[in-house]
Amino acid sequence: MRKLFVRTGAFLLSAVIGFGAFTTGTMFGTSALETPTTVKYVFTGDEAAVAGFAQGTITITPGAGQTNSGYYLIYFTDGKNVLTDYDELGWVANTGKEVTFSVGDGWMIPVGAKGIAVFESDTRFVDNAPSMDKAVAVAEIPAAKQTGDFGTLHSSFGVLSDTHMNYEQHDRGAYKKLEDSLNFFAKENMEYVVITGDATGDRGETPDLEAQYEKHLQILEASDFPADKVYEGIGNHGNTPADAKLLDTYLGGEDEVHPYQNSAYFYVLKKGDAGERDTLWIFAAPEISAPGESATKDNFSKTQMDWIEGLLTTYGETETNIFMCIHAPFLNYGAGDKKNGGYTACITFKEDYPQTMRLKKLLETHKDVIVMSGHTHVTFYDGANYSDEYNAFARTVHTGSSSQPCGYGDTTTLTRSYDGRYTVTPEYGSEGYTVEIYEDFIVYTGYNFSTGKKIPAACLILPVKAYGGEGKPTVDYTAAFEGEGTQESPYLIQTEEDFATLTEAFNSSVSTVESEMFGHGKYFLQTADLDMTGYEGYEGTHANGNAKCFFAGNYNGNGHSITVAINSDGQRSVFPYTYGVLCNLAIYGSITAESSAQPVRTLYGAVINCIFELDLTATAGLANGILYSNYTFLYNIYTSGTLVGTECNPVAANLSSKTVGNLFHNRTN
Repeated sequence: MRKLFVRTGAFLLSAVIGFGAFTTGTMFGTSALETPTTVKYVFTGDEAAVAGFAQGTITITPGAGQTNSGYYLIYFTDGKNVLTDYDELGWVANTGKEVTFSVGDGWMIPVGAKGIAVFESDTRFVDNAPSMDKAVAVAEIPAAKQTGDFGTLHSSFGVLSDTHMNYEQHDRGAYKKLEDSLNFFAKENMEYVVITGDATGDRGETPDLEAQYEKHLQILEASDFPADKVYEGIGNHGNTPADAKLLDTYLGGEDEVHPYQNSAYFYVLKKGDAGERDTLWIFAAPEISAPGESATKDNFSKTQMDWIEGLLTTYGETETNIFMCIHAPFLNYGAGDKKNGGYTACITFKEDYPQTMRLKKLLETHKDVIVMSGHTHVTFYDGANYSDEYNAFARTVHTGSSSQPCGYGDTTTLTRSYDGRYTVTPEYGSEGYTVEIYEDFIVYTGYNFSTGKKIPAACLILPVKAYGGEGKPTVDYTAAFEGEGTQESPYLIQTEEDFATLTEAFNSSVSTVESEMFGHGKYFLQTADLDMTGYEGYEGTHANGNAKCFFAGNYNGNGHSITVAINSDGQRSVFPYTYGVLCNLAIYGSITAESSAQPVRTLYGAVINCIFELDLTATAGLANGILYSNYTFLYNIYTSGTLVGTECNPVAANLSSKTVGNLFHNRTN
């Protein structure tokens, strides 16, 4: 079987590791700039001192004379050349200023990687790996962090999701993509294949549901991979109470253990060889009656949750690797969904859903479990592939789609039929993992099956035994401000640092309940003019159409101003969704983004007595003079400056307002 290699031995690194930056001028004999571009890679997280773990921050500092447009692309290298079997590690917009790229928790340094290289590009990605003589900066990975030998491979399996036989009729090539991925797993010597749900569409489609299951089974039997070693969970499609039994009828296996005949939930237990751990797959089943119900009801019966709890209690304290397949991930929690609500049909943790909350508590207790989901189709390239919620929860791993990955593209809004690189066609767009289990580590390798390349954001290294922890520390943002937040003694926004802290609070607010939105019922008073143009790291708020970034307080600018020079990706504004009051404030400067630019993202509260003198540029979307959409109250507002975008609106893209009065604009499109 294929073997991965990770360097073993003592780890002598400190908790945070930084190392020197090099440039093409010194490395390749090109004409060095007076101030060359540099790159620095600092490792962070629990495994900062452990070989193979890539989590950290990459900082790119542009040199004099470098361009200030397009993108920086970052690749792993073997010290001499880019690793051509991997796509780019990541990308970041080139703004002409120092920029950072975060390497996520759980990401793995590839076998053979000894450094990183940074390239300039007009686009977010390139088809072929660039040659090293084009790099603008390179840096080494210390030998003690490079990946070496993991030891003996105990077992392996492939992972797919959302194979969707119904997509064959929508020019997605679902049939061939499923067969190709199974053949790939056979070539890679995987022992088993696990599919986390949505083998089909729904009843009433063409072909009908039974025909979709029949076709799925035909493909399994025709592929190079043994059909009896493929295990499939049910998803949210084809999952009405009447249809759920079809999964077991067509795709059930002899070694699946069901609590009752044709149950949609079951488990598979594989005994390890002498000295090896057993492997248990638990296939949970959403108990819903329509595809979109995952987010709007309790997904599990007490009967199913009793069954899951019994399995976790029985095997959780033994030497067993436990993988749980739950088709839909958790909204704004764990892996599988862009945080801030990128996809709305995820399982939702609410006290109204007692069995779902019971599952949450079980997974907070049994942290060694690895939960694998699909459902959202979010492409591996978007990096939403792993989370342990700061060691407070079971490890969660997201699987894209073998038939139609979806991407956020240049915006932060989920775009169907697009995987972040190309439009999905019958020939392009298919993703999945190989999983290899060793004594101490479990290694996920994410592939773009259409190109055969590995995707660094989906190459994960997980300790067999999870770390314990209490989760992300709760930050009391209001403790940073003077005052008590009352109308008589408001929180005082006195400095640029204060406003940056307030913006961080906006961007961390993910509640959909008004009483839990940041600032609800609190008062804020600005006491001086603020200039955010030179404040390091300030990029406004990234609120987008599905985001859960809110401000529900009362912000009084007190006749003062905020000056900004925001230049970033996605959708950008100074204030996010505003459910409270914004008044007596002037905002000056500029906002440049990709899909929308505006002072306020969307308003459900009130904006009163404000001036917005801003040059607004949306390179591929909407430039809006006041806000994106208005649903309540605008009064006494003056706005001026240039608007540049595919659509320019002096006030808003949508004025479904209760009240609008005394709006004055002097805008140039």
